[in-house]
Amino acid sequence: MLRQLRGFTSELSIASPKVTLRMIIISTLFFLLCLLSSVTYAATQIMLEHGYEIRFGGGKIDTETFHMQITDVEVFKNDRRYWNADAILLDTILLADGQTLIVKNLKIDGFVSSVDEVKVGSINVRNIALDKYDHLLAGKIGSLLDHALDNAYLGIFDFSAPIEHGAEYNIFVQSLELTPVRRTTLSSGNSYFNRIGVRGEASVKHRRLHNQNRVRSAEKIAGDELVTKLGLQNFEIAVDIENVLIEDGAVMHSELSGRVDIKNHFSTDIEFNAQIPLPLFEDFMHSKDMNTVFTGKFAEESGQSFFASFLQSNAALSKVSLGVRDYGTFERLFDLHAKRSGQSVTAAIEDIRFKIEQGINVNIPNEGPRLFSAIDKFLDHGGQLRLSAAPDAPVPFLFFASYLLMPETAIKQLNVTIEHLD
Repeated sequence: MLRQLRGFTSELSIASPKVTLRMIIISTLFFLLCLLSSVTYAATQIMLEHGYEIRFGGGKIDTETFHMQITDVEVFKNDRRYWNADAILLDTILLADGQTLIVKNLKIDGFVSSVDEVKVGSINVRNIALDKYDHLLAGKIGSLLDHALDNAYLGIFDFSAPIEHGAEYNIFVQSLELTPVRRTTLSSGNSYFNRIGVRGEASVKHRRLHNQNRVRSAEKIAGDELVTKLGLQNFEIAVDIENVLIEDGAVMHSELSGRVDIKNHFSTDIEFNAQIPLPLFEDFMHSKDMNTVFTGKFAEESGQSFFASFLQSNAALSKVSLGVRDYGTFERLFDLHAKRSGQSVTAAIEDIRFKIEQGINVNIPNEGPRLFSAIDKFLDHGGQLRLSAAPDAPVPFLFFASYLLMPETAIKQLNVTIEHLD
């Protein structure tokens, strides 16, 4: 048989070398087409569980561990596009359940959500536990912090912040970083962030002044003039705030501190310490969801009920301090007041001084004079003004409504002071 096959092959090659060559070429092309077809399919379209599909232009992905470094990415679920990105780099640890990922490092460039209509220049994430399908592929930015582990990091860069309809300004965020993130566990077994910092920078642009085609009422024209005179058409904001929570028996102490800088206008230093009953704190932690913070639903749906519960509880103020440093805004206010009142700037400042002093003397005649001294210096020299309240014992927030009727009592019980610095 073998001799017959060899003979047939020899005869065929001798009789028709063109046929043999053609068969070799066809076989080679067929093999290459099959190989390229399988490689192209794997590189551009991957079907996953739960109806998810990933399409990408280049790179590689491990569908088990979700290690990936891919470009030109589109994520679909049940043929509906969820989100797309220019590039994704993801390094993970897959837990034993085969479903949960510990994200060691995630970087997404050019993220666009078709669900939330959000565009983000870059997202950086570290040390977060996610379900590799529902949490990772769903593209919900706001849910990332809900799954943060101890020492997690989340940075979001270059995106337009969602704002309520009718707002006067558009906000473009250059950076928003949550760091440091420390997670611990309550005595009840529920975990929470006992330390978290927020820092970022944003550009703010006034809407109406940049859209002169809109019809404006006299009131809006006056408002636009005020914005223009104060130089608030466009400005930059920098924020750096940190909150620390300390569990102490049946009470949770909250210690917030930080700085907000309206560049070239003024800056504020903030310190706010309060104590919250532990049951109320746990209720709040269960009701909140970072996704509602990004969509603005929290204030509408839960804010009022929580605020009512907050006031009715024994939540109390321990300390508050607010420092304001002027970088020219108050000078522009004085100039504007002078022009509108037809006075010189010096006369306008004296007019403001008189009205403040008169209001203090009428409402808080006993405690007022010592408070006005710092305000008087600030009007003359600018610099920094600091208002502080440090009661001997924490004061329930429910008392503050009665303080409106008894300002003298409020200042004494809260140990209110005003200092002029610099």
